[in-house]
Amino acid sequence: MKTKVVVFDFDGTLSKRGDKINSWAKVWAALNDEETDYKYYKMFKNGEIDDEQWDKLVEKRFFELELKEKMLDGIAEKIQLIPGLDDTFKILKNNHIKIYVLSGGVKNLIVTALKPYEELITNIEGRWFSFQNGNFAGFDDMDKRLDEKHNYINYLKEKHGINGEEVLFVGNGANDQTVYLSGARTLCINPDDADYKNKKYWDFYMENCENLTEIIPFLEKEKQREDLQK
Repeated sequence: MKTKVVVFDFDGTLSKRGDKINSWAKVWAALNDEETDYKYYKMFKNGEIDDEQWDKLVEKRFFELELKEKMLDGIAEKIQLIPGLDDTFKILKNNHIKIYVLSGGVKNLIVTALKPYEELITNIEGRWFSFQNGNFAGFDDMDKRLDEKHNYINYLKEKHGINGEEVLFVGNGANDQTVYLSGARTLCINPDDADYKNKKYWDFYMENCENLTEIIPFLEKEKQREDLQK
């Protein structure tokens, strides 16, 4: 099966191995308010608040803490990318394989971190922070297709006129695990909280991916997923 599209998660996938702090946590840390971050995260996980309520609470807190655009620039400058990203992106581009980055993280940080590769990447999706005169002005409305990553990949399949097996998704977390619903082939690298040995979610996995070029052989591999009824 010839891969035509590769979709990457960002935090812990394209960012360097060992950096376990996701882009949202980086913002809270820069604001010296990890306590509120944990509080809202716990409320969300316990079902006390939904996505919309979480948005409103976080927006309000970022206004109170006077988040500045230059603060995000400083955070992005410190993000280290996984070795081999440059070579991998060039190999994909030279083989006419489209590159997408699909993350639930902070798009501003991802765009800045990946700026040297902007000509190689078809599109980056994530949560965008708006600023006015350098001051935080709220979150842009999120594309509803980003609510679940499989919805966005279904959109890509339609856009490019391809089937799921022509898409390789590369991620590392539990929030990536709905991707299998799109029929895309799924590869977990450097797993964080992913159930990476569960063949329902992941066709392939690499517990230790030190260089992103190690994913290249998976571009031609067929699905290994077991019968979902088992």
